[in-house]
Amino acid sequence: MLPSILKSSFWKVRNLLLPGAPDRVIVYGTHSSDWMNALSPGAPVWSRMPCIREVSLRDAGRNRPPRFPFIDSRTVVIPLLEHHIVRCPRNYLSLIPDSTALLHFSDKANFSTYAERHGLSAHCPAHYRRVMDAVFPCVIKRAELNGGVGVALVNSYEELQALFGQEMWNGKKFILQAFVPGTTEYVTHCVCKDGKILWHWSMEYELPSAETMKAAGKHKSTRPCSISARNLAIIEKFLAPIAYSGPCNVDYKLTEEGDILVMEINPRLGGSLMFPLHVDALKEALTCIVENARLPA
Repeated sequence: MLPSILKSSFWKVRNLLLPGAPDRVIVYGTHSSDWMNALSPGAPVWSRMPCIREVSLRDAGRNRPPRFPFIDSRTVVIPLLEHHIVRCPRNYLSLIPDSTALLHFSDKANFSTYAERHGLSAHCPAHYRRVMDAVFPCVIKRAELNGGVGVALVNSYEELQALFGQEMWNGKKFILQAFVPGTTEYVTHCVCKDGKILWHWSMEYELPSAETMKAAGKHKSTRPCSISARNLAIIEKFLAPIAYSGPCNVDYKLTEEGDILVMEINPRLGGSLMFPLHVDALKEALTCIVENARLPA
């Protein structure tokens, strides 16, 4: 491990040897085909970013390179999922959440505790910490899964007990959340730095019925939408206590009064950015990441 003064000097020398803005990107990790099609080296998004002259993919399953002696100040690494962020190479520029942010936002139970600790529970659906406290209908969610997997509407105590016998739920960590009526769900994609939102873009999902849980392929329609300045400021309240940095996507519903109820915050890029129709929004998100990337602490 180099002393901090030597590390600082090394970075300065390296930056002198490679002057200029970042012009290379490493997409770190693998995901579903729609993600990889949207982010592969030949994907349309990169042709909209003339500042980027080289894009490559790196499998996160391999051993990550050492931090030293090579520090690359011209390459930005963009990890895809939470476990890729954990393994993200530290010798490249990046804009990623730290371990504290991942702890609180990658697990739905931890997120509920985090919201309560910071006085934000009023901006979330009620969380039933004990099965006996649940008010039906309610929603059960696997704590560590995403993409609508492990989410179900439960109408009675008997129905809940039956779920506990299924492989999806048996012995697994979960939360019980109040059911919020309505056939429209929202997601706001953000790129943040030190708890401040630098860029955002929102979408609404129209569901077939109020009982449908949002998941891939279950919505009737999607379309871009706006978010009020008040609700955007509330989202920032969730990010500020841990000085959140990196991309995230915020899933929520709105009350009849238009107030936001945050269901979860995923500390990564979001899937709806990967739709071919949304390539311009993806370009804006990636541009913001590249322009604000830095060497991780």
